[in-house]
Amino acid sequence: MGRPQARPAWYAPASVDAHEVELFTQEIDPTTGAFIGTPKPFGRFPAVGTVAIPHNPDSDRDVVIYAMPYSGSSTPGFSEIAHATQATALFRREVDAPLIGLTADVTVDTAQIGITGFTRFARYRRLRVWADAGKATMLREVMLDSNDYAAHELPRDFLLSRTANVLRNEDGTPLLNEDGTPLLAEDNSGALPQMIYVTVAHSGGVSWTPESNVLLITFASGDGTTPGSTGTFDPKP
Repeated sequence: MGRPQARPAWYAPASVDAHEVELFTQEIDPTTGAFIGTPKPFGRFPAVGTVAIPHNPDSDRDVVIYAMPYSGSSTPGFSEIAHATQATALFRREVDAPLIGLTADVTVDTAQIGITGFTRFARYRRLRVWADAGKATMLREVMLDSNDYAAHELPRDFLLSRTANVLRNEDGTPLLNEDGTPLLAEDNSGALPQMIYVTVAHSGGVSWTPESNVLLITFASGDGTTPGSTGTFDPKP
């Protein structure tokens, strides 16, 4: 009798309880969702008990755990590891929304934003500029990669320029790529309006955290009649 290939392989119900279980692990590529390599054996253990499997990659990766049962006579329960009992362990270290605030008074051209509520495992940062508090119209999106910074850690400050797409440090110096060229915003849509709203989110490599609080920023007017937003936020732990 034929059997649809989409259905899992059929095995007769086990007639005896498992005596031992051999565990295998296999990471999942967060970009493609495909398996990385082949399942790696972790060890063979009694069928009853607990096991701690170390998994601490620099960038978050989900991992599939396979359990191959063996009888007392060391007969495996499945003909191949792909048919064994398996479970996917979701691995997320950046799960909380960051907190942002202004670290200094906003000038005509720049706003210094402090960012906290993240760990060194934040691999990516997404800063979005909105035209409204309800986040209906996005004006600019900036994507930052921790690989562009020393020790591969994202900074706790960000200098948002109203007119330029060159990203700068808190002291005004340009952020640089590893080749020494200036780091540019991915979207340069011209000068921002005088009043904007900003949010930040992080990713450990798999998914994004919730957006931060919505930060209202008002740039100072060029004629000096309207001051910019004030700021005293300290992002340093």
